[in-house]
Amino acid sequence: MRRDIFVVYMTTLVLGSGMIGCSTNDVIVNEHEHGNVHEHEHGNVHEHEHDISQTKVHISEMVKHGDLNISDVWARPGFSGGNTAVYMSLVNVGEEAEYLVGAESDICRAVEIHQISMKGDVMTMLPVSEDIALLPDQMVQFIPGDLHFMMIDLDEDLTPKNDFQIELRFKKSVPVVVNVMVSEP
Repeated sequence: MRRDIFVVYMTTLVLGSGMIGCSTNDVIVNEHEHGNVHEHEHGNVHEHEHDISQTKVHISEMVKHGDLNISDVWARPGFSGGNTAVYMSLVNVGEEAEYLVGAESDICRAVEIHQISMKGDVMTMLPVSEDIALLPDQMVQFIPGDLHFMMIDLDEDLTPKNDFQIELRFKKSVPVVVNVMVSEP
């Protein structure tokens, strides 16, 4: 009986999240080596980065962080006191492995990395207990129905076109803060 309740709960959670993706814009951002300036694909230069101690806030479709490219960042709508999911793609363009060790955000109690998997007819969603390896020339995708960042106990409602920030923490490099757009499911 408990297993049936768990399956119903997980199915409701996943289906209630509206497991559909969103489209992204074609803006690509490159960091200049010195200064807080980004160059967009059309050559326009804008200041879109703010220093916060050793962490930088990036507001863009693609963020270059050392040898990592972070793109397609979005979240589902959510309600205060509830949960939501954040999705993105991380690509290691360097020659050495990096490891994603966690994330946090000021708008929720906790951020956990979760993995959804199917075993027969049973869908499970469990926290990932190990670091996520970002190997050279490899893309790791946080997408609906698979890996995702679970934002737990939101402090505020998140409606489409809202944005907020999430800090990604790595084993070798300093943290990076990325802007997340809330998209229609």
